[in-house]
Amino acid sequence: MKIATFNINGINTKLLGLLEWLGTEEPDVACLQELKSTDKAFPAAALKEAGYHAMYRGPVPVRRATWITLDLGKRKLTPRKRRRSRRALPTAGGRRART
Repeated sequence: MKIATFNINGINTKLLGLLEWLGTEEPDVACLQELKSTDKAFPAAALKEAGYHAMYRGPVPVRRATWITLDLGKRKLTPRKRRRSRRALPTAGGRRART
């Protein structure tokens, strides 16, 4: 299984580069940070067309409504469970860990 993480710093402005990277690297799971997009403006259709299932949500509590985190799963990997609150997430070295 190939897992990748990427601080994209604006998904809508860098979507073509992201799609090219996903096509070249073909990670089974990709975690993207600093998307700088609202849930409504998120390019879910483009990612689905590329073969990825997207699970995304803005921060909790919403301090910057335009920043969301994304987990992508490809092929037969589809999200089964999603936590709604980051308060319940464990910490690793002072940083929050995704589960």
